[in-house]
Amino acid sequence: MKTMLEARKRFVPGAVYKWKRGKSSVEKMGQYKYLRAATYNTNPIGDCWVIDVLGRPHPGYAVSPIPVQIENVVRLQKGEKNELEKSGYA
Repeated sequence: MKTMLEARKRFVPGAVYKWKRGKSSVEKMGQYKYLRAATYNTNPIGDCWVIDVLGRPHPGYAVSPIPVQIENVVRLQKGEKNELEKSGYA
């Protein structure tokens, strides 16, 4: 059974997320392992842009964001040491 906090998890527009290991075929695409939420959603499935470490969209997904389940990603926290912050795109 999900806790209240888990049940209320939602995508935040503009926030950056990373796939949990083993949750996506995106891992095989190398540098495009991040997601940027496109819109706020009231359910646990949200539209996200697939991006690289520099914030550039994946060429194959640049036309439209893809639906992603919140349980398959981890939100990168502000202040967390990661490649996106180092590059200035977080």
